[in-house]
Amino acid sequence: MREYLQRSFQVKAVLVLLLATLAFTLTEFAKPNQKLIDKVGRINIAAALPAKVGSWQLDTAGSGQIVNPQQEAALAAIYNQVVSRTYVDPEGNRLMMVVAYGEDQRDAMALHYPEVCYPSQGFEILTNQTSVVATSRGQVPVRQLVARQGRRNEPVTYWVVIGDQATRSGIDKKIVEFRYAKQRTIPDGLLFRLSTIDADPQHAFALQADFAHALVDALDAAALPRLTGLN
Repeated sequence: MREYLQRSFQVKAVLVLLLATLAFTLTEFAKPNQKLIDKVGRINIAAALPAKVGSWQLDTAGSGQIVNPQQEAALAAIYNQVVSRTYVDPEGNRLMMVVAYGEDQRDAMALHYPEVCYPSQGFEILTNQTSVVATSRGQVPVRQLVARQGRRNEPVTYWVVIGDQATRSGIDKKIVEFRYAKQRTIPDGLLFRLSTIDADPQHAFALQADFAHALVDALDAAALPRLTGLN
């Protein structure tokens, strides 16, 4: 009897080991193993962004106002490309644009969101809400927040594109990543941030929406889905 129980225990142990090995093998096999950019090609963010966006013109003298709420070393570790520009309209309004792009959106390399990065650099987040920006090609889901540091009041509009789809929350991002994971594909990711120094958030958000609308019309067909999630 004892010998039978011992043999039965050994058989069960072997089965458990085999099942564990099989589960591990299937898990490894199911892991994403190909980057999306290897399928669709890389994008040069700086080259894709025009110097003229509607009535907005590139202002090379205004880039000093841009605040990068992350240190350069952190930016280099996470992103493959970071483009910072300032645009000015005929009324003299200045808009700061930062585009951060990463080829690999697995957790360790995931995009860092402004509502997390700004406070780390001493800003207070006064408001944080979801919205949409209407364009000629459809609506872009965005998040709008107001960051303040001393007398600097900085309303921010941003959106995130994972692969070819715009998202505005961590849950949305995970859903898109899961869709790519089922194809064993590692998506790229882009955070597109617009901000202005303005005591009136609604005025600032209206300017940012105007810029985003004009940007959609100014981008070429290849860059449009990669930078906005629109087709």
